[in-house]
Amino acid sequence: MVLHEHHSDRLQELLLEEKIDFALMNIPQHLDDLVYETVIHERMLLAVNRENPLIRGLKTSVKRPAPIDLSLFKGERFILLPGDQVMGQAQENLFARMGLEGVESLYSTSTTTAVNLVSAGFGVTFLPEGGSRQVSHVDHLAFFTVGAPPFSVPLLFLYKKNVFVTPQARDFIEMTKAYYNGLRPPADL
Repeated sequence: MVLHEHHSDRLQELLLEEKIDFALMNIPQHLDDLVYETVIHERMLLAVNRENPLIRGLKTSVKRPAPIDLSLFKGERFILLPGDQVMGQAQENLFARMGLEGVESLYSTSTTTAVNLVSAGFGVTFLPEGGSRQVSHVDHLAFFTVGAPPFSVPLLFLYKKNVFVTPQARDFIEMTKAYYNGLRPPADL
């Protein structure tokens, strides 16, 4: 098995060209000739530098992120994904729903870069829950959920319609589902 990493648009192209068997990604803009299985509605956690005075005294952890009011951060710099990415569109939608359009923003095409900037005290960002435990500076960060229900996006396995899913691919899909289902305590699902 060979793993490929690309943005959602490229993964979708590779699926349609039958150059990859399946993709693990957030929902694409178009599902033409694709089917999907939902792995989880993955929470998008607000990552904040632990030294930020706005969160001083708040108890939270990467395993049990506390809820927080996003409007507290209205004066902070947000490091966001661009609107041409699915996650960036979800973030824009969240800001519009919460009346926070026009906040100071810096755009990065990489969540890793965004988290590194937050770790250095350069702003706040959103990070998919599944990636939150693997960040290199997790001890410098505090994680929070935003909204009720918490801001989340569906994480999906996609594959082309009418294409045989190999037993190896099916095993990988099931292992991934088990991993993501094990991230949260049962009460949080």
